[in-house]
Amino acid sequence: MVVKINYSAAKEIHAFPVVGNDFDISQTPVQVVSGGTPGTTNQVLDRLMTDQTTATVTNNARVNASVIAGYRSTRPTIAVVDASGYVTYLSGVGVQEARIIADGPHLSKSIFCNVSQSGGVSTSTFTGYAAGSLARKLSLDLDTMLAGKTPEANGQCFTSFNPFTRNPNCWAASVDLTPLSIQNSYYFMNSSPTLITPRHFIQCHHYAIPPGNWIQYLSQDNIVCQRNVADAVRITTDGNPAHGLDMWLGRLDADVDLGISHCKFMPSNWQTKLPSIGRSASIPQDTYNIPILMQDKNKGAWVYNWYYEWITTVGVPPYNFTYMQGTQPLTGIRAPFAHYLIGGDSGSSGCVIFNNQLVIVAPIGGGAGSGASCTEHRDRINTQIVEMGSSGGYQCETIDISSYPSFP
Repeated sequence: MVVKINYSAAKEIHAFPVVGNDFDISQTPVQVVSGGTPGTTNQVLDRLMTDQTTATVTNNARVNASVIAGYRSTRPTIAVVDASGYVTYLSGVGVQEARIIADGPHLSKSIFCNVSQSGGVSTSTFTGYAAGSLARKLSLDLDTMLAGKTPEANGQCFTSFNPFTRNPNCWAASVDLTPLSIQNSYYFMNSSPTLITPRHFIQCHHYAIPPGNWIQYLSQDNIVCQRNVADAVRITTDGNPAHGLDMWLGRLDADVDLGISHCKFMPSNWQTKLPSIGRSASIPQDTYNIPILMQDKNKGAWVYNWYYEWITTVGVPPYNFTYMQGTQPLTGIRAPFAHYLIGGDSGSSGCVIFNNQLVIVAPIGGGAGSGASCTEHRDRINTQIVEMGSSGGYQCETIDISSYPSFP
C-alpha cells in the first residue's frame, strides 16, 4: 500500500498575469508513506486513520512555475524531476537539498527542495472519510464523476468557443456550470466572474471587470445570456475601504435568463460538518482535503484541494483566507486532473460540487489558488449587495447540510 500525504509548506505563486519575462516558482513538500504493516483503524472526527508500523517515509516535493516550463535537476543522483515538476528522492543519508531548475520561455529560475527517506517508521495514515459524513459525500461524488475519464477526452468544458458549445463528454457535464461566465468584453476569456445571485457576481479584485463592460453566461442548452456590469465594489472586512479583500462584487444591469443558475454558499456552521479542514496557518491540515472544481482561463475543468482556512490579523482586522490548491491531488483518480494555475487564471472561482450544484468557496486570487473566503465574508457581501442598490431583494443563499453529522 502506498499513501501520499501532501504538506503545505509551499511558497505562494501569483495567479495574475506575469509582468514582462519574469515568473514565480514555488515548491510543495510531498510525503510518501509506503510498505509497513497496517494496524488498527480509528475514527478521528470525520476521518479514518490507520496505524502503520515499520513503514518507509520518503519526503519528495512538487515544483511549480507560473508559466509553462521544463524542469531539470542539477543533482540527479540525489533527486530527479519529471515533466510535471514532481521531484523524487533517489539517494543520500539524512535530509538532502535538491536544486531544481525551471526553464521558462525566456529565462530560467531555480529552487531548492529538501528530500529524504527513512525506514522503520511508525505513523498514522489517513485512509478516507467516515461513512455518512459530508466530507465523504463531497469526495466520493466528485471521484465518481472522474471514474474512467481522462483530461484529454473529458477535461474541457466546451467543444468549441465560437460559438461556445458545452462538452457532453466533460467529466463535470452533469454539474450545473452555468454560474461560471464564458467571456467578457474586458479580459475576453480570462477572468470568469461567478454568479452568486441572478444579478450579482463575485471575482477577485486584482483582476476585476469594471462597470461599463459586458459579461456572457451560457445555459446548459448553449444559449448565450449577455448582461452589462452596472456597478461594482471591492469587498472589505469591516466596511473600511482601507481593509479591502481581494474580492470584487459586481451588479448586472438586469437578472440573467432563467436558464442560468447561481452559486450557493456553505452555511455558517460548515466547520462542524467539515472539521478536518485546517483552521490554522501554523498547522495546516492539508492531508485531509476536500476536492473542488476550478475552471482555468482555457475553460478546462480541473480538480484542486480545498484544504484549509486561516485567520490573519496582520495589518487589518481578522479575516479568513481560503487555500484551495497549495498541494494538488497528486494521487489516485484525481491525479490526472491536477493542474497548476498560471498567469491569467485569476478571476474564476473554486467550487465544491454538492448534488451537482456549485457551492462557491472563494474567487481565485494570488497565491496559487488561494483567495478570500466567500462563506466567512458572506455577511459583508450581503450588506454590500443592499448598499449598492437595485439589488432585486437578493441575498446569498446557503445549501442545506443539516442531515449530515456535526463534530465537536
